[in-house]
Amino acid sequence: MTAALEGAEVWMCEAVPIMRQMCREVISANAKDIASKKGLVNLMPAMMSTRLQVGEDVPERFDVIVSEVMDIWCLGEGVIPTMRHAHQKLLAQGGVIIPSRLTIYVQPLELQLWAKAERDYQTKLTALGETFKAKFSPMRIQQFSHRMLCDEPAVALEIDLCDVPKRPADGAPNLQNLCIRMGGQPALRANISQMTVSTAGVLSGYGIWWEADLGNGHQLSNAPTSPQRSWKQLVRWLDKPRFVADGEPVQVLACYNENQVNVEDIHMTDDIVAQCQEQMAAAGAAAPQQQQQQHCGQRADR
Repeated sequence: MTAALEGAEVWMCEAVPIMRQMCREVISANAKDIASKKGLVNLMPAMMSTRLQVGEDVPERFDVIVSEVMDIWCLGEGVIPTMRHAHQKLLAQGGVIIPSRLTIYVQPLELQLWAKAERDYQTKLTALGETFKAKFSPMRIQQFSHRMLCDEPAVALEIDLCDVPKRPADGAPNLQNLCIRMGGQPALRANISQMTVSTAGVLSGYGIWWEADLGNGHQLSNAPTSPQRSWKQLVRWLDKPRFVADGEPVQVLACYNENQVNVEDIHMTDDIVAQCQEQMAAAGAAAPQQQQQQHCGQRADR
């Protein structure tokens, strides 16, 4: 609408009936001002933008494409396939896509009610959490008593919507020499982020939110500290909350596919560390014996 009020020709594509009705009402309310600026608004028949074809549905490619298909998960409404199609099929050479980039942030947090029960009353809630608590929960973090355990969030993922990656071949690495999978298929991208704890506490999970780059220094975000919007944040709960000390590093593995983001805490429990140490010690003890046997064998051959 802003572009139309500046005299541009605008084509609007919307498939959801209630949103189409809102489009009509907004156009009607601004019709006089649009006409005075010699702008034009075309509301196309109900369809997904990925079905649009230049030469059939629209006369030519567009100089600017603006799309708002982000949800609480950022990717759940199909922003990646939408923008991939727009860039390949609808955008004119030298044109601009808005938003051009998405950044997903994570920050470790302590849910204080949970932490208080375990720390002050020695109540173990692990079994309750494993049974009743979802892996991810949508929530407005600021409405719950909590503490962020790191001063700043970490960048978990960056997604360039002007150059969306294709799905890698099965088994092809997407994180160094590893192939991280989601739903049995290789993820489009994966990344490991590390943060340093600045406030000791019980790590209950990770807050997750996103930021969209609208260009010219403007961002749209659903961060807890941003003005309240329809989007909430996500919390990735730990199955077993644990105490983390000031200065302790914490790591997360984040990855995404066409329509989903996943975040996993990277933490080796004491049992796993002890098992690895035993295996390393056993391997270290076996190595000299093998070398001695090889040396004796060589002497016997002589």
